[in-house]
Amino acid sequence: MSLAVNSVMAQRVGYRLQNRVPKGTKPSVVLQAGEPIKKLELTLKRSDGRAERHVRKNLKDGQEVTISFAQGEGTYDYEATLKMWTAAGQSSTSFKFDVVVAKRVSVEVDKSLTSLDEKRVTLRADGAVSDATMVVESEGEVVTQESFDLSGVKPGKDIVLTWSEGGDAKITRINIKVNDPAGFWTGVELIPFSVDIPHEEVNFDSGKSSFGPDEARKLDDTLKHLNEEIAKYGKDLEIHLYVAGYTDTQGARQSNISLSFARARAICGYFRKKGLKIPIYYQGFGEDVLAVKTADNVDEARNRRALYILGNFAPSGTSQIPRGDWRRLQ
Repeated sequence: MSLAVNSVMAQRVGYRLQNRVPKGTKPSVVLQAGEPIKKLELTLKRSDGRAERHVRKNLKDGQEVTISFAQGEGTYDYEATLKMWTAAGQSSTSFKFDVVVAKRVSVEVDKSLTSLDEKRVTLRADGAVSDATMVVESEGEVVTQESFDLSGVKPGKDIVLTWSEGGDAKITRINIKVNDPAGFWTGVELIPFSVDIPHEEVNFDSGKSSFGPDEARKLDDTLKHLNEEIAKYGKDLEIHLYVAGYTDTQGARQSNISLSFARARAICGYFRKKGLKIPIYYQGFGEDVLAVKTADNVDEARNRRALYILGNFAPSGTSQIPRGDWRRLQ
């Protein structure tokens, strides 16, 4: 809401304007008596010819009154005439102003196209925008502050904000302010969160994505850890689970990638079956990311593993997760 202040009317009455308001809110003229006023009359004439008259009586010294009036979406000019009757007699003045009533733009973050490792945030707005500012912080210190001209971005299209400063600093907060042509702004605050969940590795049936009851008990224990972390942070953050699967070097590379995808999905499906309600994503890296370097076709149990990550942004761009090809469990 924008306030335009004007105190032309000497000391008898002052006024200020609430003349930049979102759709669904009435603009208003706020009057303040500088002395006792027997009667006050405000006439508003709009640029399209509409006029209205408002009367207030018996105002005390210092009393404020708010005179609201209806206006639909758009911009109009007004001419106001203010008359008052006091112990000293009658006096009047006039002034002009404009009023903007506009739909406040809503802005959302597309987390699937946002990567903190790649220093990129992707937004979408449901209306016209003019510009944006972004402040990126690491542990309370400002890494960078950027400004962006968004005047050519159409509603619903990607708004990609990037930065280059900060090196490998851990990003702990991003504040974004998006302005629209009507003078309103929408704020977006991003607080990255991520935690690796300790677990015991599941031993799958050879060459398959199935596992027996003893292995299922391992996942039951992991699920307890997941629920504990969700209970800590889930009320304040929108948390997702990301499961990444890996294999050893036995077999063909592409087959191992497919197998690791299937096994990661099997883990996710088990958690869902057991009542985990948060969004769950998975992907497989096969033998592309080895915990222990080996030659081809080597049976190495330490490479047959998975990562369980809770976070509010998709992890990517690290040595363990070089790709962001996450698939959502339906």
